[in-house]
Amino acid sequence: MSHGAEPRKRTRDPEGKRAAILAAARAVFAENGYEKATIREIARRAGVTHGLVVLHFTSKEKLFLAAVPGASILAASEAGDLNRYVLADGPLAAMPADELIDRLARTLRAILFD
Repeated sequence: MSHGAEPRKRTRDPEGKRAAILAAARAVFAENGYEKATIREIARRAGVTHGLVVLHFTSKEKLFLAAVPGASILAASEAGDLNRYVLADGPLAAMPADELIDRLARTLRAILFD
């Protein structure tokens, strides 16, 4: 009786996969900016499925906040809409969220690739 190739064992490493997703997200956000970054591209680079990214982070906004250094200085509005996020305080408090996100992405790009 012929037994083809042994089935590949699946390893469960949620923390390792989460770390891979965050690393991929940092790179994709840095390269493409927030608007052009996609969960599918992040998943592809992390070597996981789109669904696993969503399972860990639920949305692109939450993934961005988890992945990008400095994003934790953002405070969510009651609606939880990233376009309505504002800085809690400081000189950038009046900056529109999309401009702030682009600046954070450029800063991250400089840190990672320069």
